[in-house]
Amino acid sequence: MNELLKITDVAKSYDQEQVLEDIDLLVERPQVIALVAPNGSGKTTLLHLIAGIEAPDRGEIIVCGRSAMDYQIFADLSYLQDPSILYQQLTGWDHMEFIRQEHRKTKEEMIRLVEELGMTDYMDEKVRNYSLVMKQHLLLGVALMNDPKLLLMDDPFNDLDPVDMEQISGIIDRLYRRGVTVILSSSNLDEIEKIANTILFLHEGRLILNEDIKVDEAEYEFVLSKQELAANFLEKIDVPYQICSPYKIKGTFISEQFLAFKEFCLEQELMIFDQRMAKETLDTIYVDLFVRTQCVS
Repeated sequence: MNELLKITDVAKSYDQEQVLEDIDLLVERPQVIALVAPNGSGKTTLLHLIAGIEAPDRGEIIVCGRSAMDYQIFADLSYLQDPSILYQQLTGWDHMEFIRQEHRKTKEEMIRLVEELGMTDYMDEKVRNYSLVMKQHLLLGVALMNDPKLLLMDDPFNDLDPVDMEQISGIIDRLYRRGVTVILSSSNLDEIEKIANTILFLHEGRLILNEDIKVDEAEYEFVLSKQELAANFLEKIDVPYQICSPYKIKGTFISEQFLAFKEFCLEQELMIFDQRMAKETLDTIYVDLFVRTQCVS
């Protein structure tokens, strides 16, 4: 299987302050990955390293078979940053046309993307007249012009109202269903719970997978094959569960039960198409990692 992203033993510091340490990550299939941490924890730094904007002090980052420091990664990768990179005096069309020519796309492809993102009505206006969500849509248009395999998004929900967040979440979900891997940074647990397949907490410079964090109980929702077989096993190991649809089941696990269920799925070749942690569990983990830790220190 081709590796979309491989990060090995990466570290980064600024002025003797260690920001990232011992970062390892392997992404082999399309998914939506959320980097979760308070502001100033190193989320943007990690995205900059993946995009080759900065170089790590140690370690290696490979994007679609190329070093992250190789500019050619942008044939497969796009990075949606904050709206400050947009030119206030230019129109939406000006931005899209420049990117279209850079990636040698046709005007028909550009127009189709603009229509898909719902931007047609304001593309003639200058960016200084755009609302925040209009700017986010334009940034997405710029980022998607090259049909990326990997899309990085730095805090895409920042300062958006609930309706605008829903729009951006819908676009992310459609991209994932088309086979695009999205890595986004955020501390918005409400939206992350809806769209992320994988949640990585960035704590004290290290990545921690949500499954590796010990909590008393964790609620997970699974989309899987052989639901009846899964339900029978959950009942056998005393996991309270709820059947949500023909392929979706929700259960509340202690860590030993969760590990036993994952092992059972492997043994029975029971395919898990999607797995998500409930927001209440995410809230508990976030508080334990970032709020109580600060109070103790």
